Amino acid sequence: MTSKTENNNNNDELNFMHNEKQQVTNESTGIQATYIQIHEKNLSCTMFLCADMASNIPFPLDHPFRLPFGSNDEEIKDWTWVCRANTLEIINRDIISYTPDFANPRLLLSKEPIITKIGNTSFDIQHNLYRRIIKSNGQPPEDILIGRLWSKNVMVSRAELRPIPIVRKELLKNSVFPDKLINYDHIPKVIGNTQKDVGIDLTPPSNAFIWNTVSRITDCDNLGHINNTKYTTIAEEALSIAAYKNAFNYHPIASANANLPITTIHVEYIDQIKPFEDLEIAVWYHEIVKAFIIRMKIKSSGVIASYVTIGHEGSKPMSWSL
Repeated sequence: MTSKTENNNNNDELNFMHNEKQQVTNESTGIQATYIQIHEKNLSCTMFLCADMASNIPFPLDHPFRLPFGSNDEEIKDWTWVCRANTLEIINRDIISYTPDFANPRLLLSKEPIITKIGNTSFDIQHNLYRRIIKSNGQPPEDILIGRLWSKNVMVSRAELRPIPIVRKELLKNSVFPDKLINYDHIPKVIGNTQKDVGIDLTPPSNAFIWNTVSRITDCDNLGHINNTKYTTIAEEALSIAAYKNAFNYHPIASANANLPITTIHVEYIDQIKPFEDLEIAVWYHEIVKAFIIRMKIKSSGVIASYVTIGHEGSKPMSWSL
């Protein structure tokens, strides 16, 4: 006989299957989390999306950042925030595809994200990402840490997308926890002006793989540009195509790593990509960074829109930070 509790658990999971993403608060514990169903074939994008959906959770309930995106409220209609950089570390990949009951969805959640730094126009958020294992017979679910994501965000005006001071900053003084920041300097990163800052040349070599594509309107958000979570999809697609076409045969390590599970991704957002832009995506293995670099350039203007660093098991630890 199925218990009432088990029925409730099953009903909850069915709701998650039909409503793929959901933000909830557990009244008994106060834990706030955003849930999303795991898509294993596009795991990093799913993890970025889950964190993106949870980005307003760390802010106080009386701060306008907690209002729904797109609200007509006077306090938020003239501004929004955009990502400056995202860094993802996958730390327990084996548990991602494991599920004791394939009838249940594989749920990913960002649980109690925290603000670790706040400046005049920007703020940083750290997300802990968990894989929820659903138990039978009314047992409570088990949440297993599978990754962390660090997000750097900038507050901007909606009209020009230019940085502006953070609104009602005085409400945030008790919501910032710099002491809880988990060090992520070991993750391979590059930054847009790396050549000037650390002497690393990010010019694609002559043997870099080039993929010409067009930005999709279905990847855009209501700001009219490619959503920050979609850059990982574009980068992983470019790397997969390069590997499929044997673009790294000249380099045994790169050739082997291109087909390994991804463990780290760093995305630097330099300029916005709008729909139907012709893009030149350059992919190469960087000897100093010991990771793959994916450079996204808008062909009509020649503007570099993004650098993405993809690391695999065995990537050399780096000490750079933004």
